[in-house]
Amino acid sequence: MRQILLLCITLLCPFVADAQDDSNILKGIEINGIYYNLNTYNQKAEVMTGADKTRVYITIPTTVTYEGKNYIVRTIGFGAFSNFSSLAGITLPETLESIGEHAFSNCKKLNNVSIPAHVKTVESYAFSGCSGLRKLTLTYGLVSIGKRAFASAPIESLYIPASLTSIDDYAFSGAHLTLLDIPSTLTYISSCAFQCTTLKTIRVASGNPVYDSRDNCNAVIETARNALRVICPDTKVPETVEVIDSFLCWRGCSITPPSSIKEIGKKAYYGAYGTGRLHEGLEVIGDSAFWAASIQGTVSLPSTLRDVGVAVYEANNLIKEVVMADGLKVLGKAMFRGNQWIPSVKFPEGITEIPDEIFSASMSLADVQLPSTLQRIGNSAFRGCALTDVQLPDGLATIGEYAFSGCQSLTHLEIPATVKSIGKGAFASTQLTRATLPDGITRVSDYLYNRCTSLTVIDLPTSVTRIGRDAFAGCKGLTKLEIPNHVTDFENGAFNDCSSVATLSIGNNVKTIADNSFGGMDALTDVYCYSENVPETNYWAFEDSHHHSLTLHVPASSVEAYKAASPWREFREIVPLTDEEYPLGIRQPGSASQVRVSYTLNGRKATPNDRGIIITRQGNTAVKHIDGSVGKMK
Repeated sequence: MRQILLLCITLLCPFVADAQDDSNILKGIEINGIYYNLNTYNQKAEVMTGADKTRVYITIPTTVTYEGKNYIVRTIGFGAFSNFSSLAGITLPETLESIGEHAFSNCKKLNNVSIPAHVKTVESYAFSGCSGLRKLTLTYGLVSIGKRAFASAPIESLYIPASLTSIDDYAFSGAHLTLLDIPSTLTYISSCAFQCTTLKTIRVASGNPVYDSRDNCNAVIETARNALRVICPDTKVPETVEVIDSFLCWRGCSITPPSSIKEIGKKAYYGAYGTGRLHEGLEVIGDSAFWAASIQGTVSLPSTLRDVGVAVYEANNLIKEVVMADGLKVLGKAMFRGNQWIPSVKFPEGITEIPDEIFSASMSLADVQLPSTLQRIGNSAFRGCALTDVQLPDGLATIGEYAFSGCQSLTHLEIPATVKSIGKGAFASTQLTRATLPDGITRVSDYLYNRCTSLTVIDLPTSVTRIGRDAFAGCKGLTKLEIPNHVTDFENGAFNDCSSVATLSIGNNVKTIADNSFGGMDALTDVYCYSENVPETNYWAFEDSHHHSLTLHVPASSVEAYKAASPWREFREIVPLTDEEYPLGIRQPGSASQVRVSYTLNGRKATPNDRGIIITRQGNTAVKHIDGSVGKMK
């Protein structure tokens, strides 16, 4: 028995191969002004296109003959008659089984189409953009209609045959229907299949296992989910409905969600007339649910929200107030991005994270109140806002990339000691005057204070060892730059284009200086480098800082080493540091008597930030300074 089965399979394989073999297809055969692909194995024909795009009426035959063989026309292929601008009428053969994607798309004069009984599928976009198509006949046998199959066609009436089981996205969007009857056999309808402003009546046949039209609501409701699926301008949403489905509404549409609603789907009110005051009990809002919706005045967010999608209220330029209920714990990424008229916002206690881009590009937002529970501010959360002063709470651990970038009115921001991570560009292009980072930060992130033109003071904790790419580039308010000893590495462009810096001092532990780290310093007159070991320095480290005309001050024991290394040897002159040019607490190599140490009155070693009375000892000499003027011995 097994041998017989194997023999049968062996004998059948060549025939299966022949059926699939492309060599059996005669392509682009013209017969009476229509091009076909002809299958010589099964003698089926596929319509590819017409020879004359100016034809007004086309009749496609049931069979065609070529070289003595008859071929049955079964399919109209992809884009066969797309953009035939003169085509006003078409007769389709009864043998037809499938109408391909874009087969008649944008045939704007086509006004009447009858789908033959053997057609099982009308593919996506088949008649999309047929702006003159007013009459459509669907016959029994049709099973599915693809997305946008008849989109933008002003069809005035529609009979749905009992054989049809599926209607995909936007299939009849823009139709001029007034009545929609859903048969009991139709078990899948996309929520955006019928976006028709003219609909007056929607009915679902009793016995439909998936949908109903309860309480004469003029809508299609998915029974198991209690989800609103298809609506019309006269829909009255029953109190039993719990879900407003994705893509439900359209521009100009308005649906007020009843208090029973627990979920609003993705793009449910996209471009429509939305509601701003959301009720308690609502739990889920999908991506872009109210994107560009015409919402005026106040948006109220209930405490019951547990899942909020991306860009929920983006591009709503009429919102002027956002009220977040006490107990609200969840917000969405880019939730109010690009809103132009929200002046202030208060985040309730319990919020631990402000999502990425939540108010990005909200150019009127000048005041935010942050909760004590906050732990993270997301990437670009307030990028491009009008903030002037932000109070960050203790307990905050993370400030995301570009979180406050472009806030061109921001002049003051204190970073709490609890912050352990600050993303790149977090404060770029602001008007901050002081850069102060908390202890524990080891690297100044890329672009962190980039183009902060009002910055005059940089105060880095001893934990910082590395300055990131372009971290302080373009800080034109800096006039004197003193790099502390704990900083060892400078990445590309670290202080590039700080064009007002006249004096540059580099600490004694520097190891590497990358391209343009100190480039574009037009006002530079002197460079002091306290490292005995010549740093590993890229040739372009001082690009456009006219270092060829500058004096370089280095430890006396290292002068010759600097003269032998590039780009240091290109300075106009290299001279040894004098004792007076050494900062407090650093000794001139080989001169133990020059050790200088400063103390506060309580005995603690002083820092340059200390104020009050400071005692400095150098050798056997002690000098008292008032108001923290720790500096050169006098």
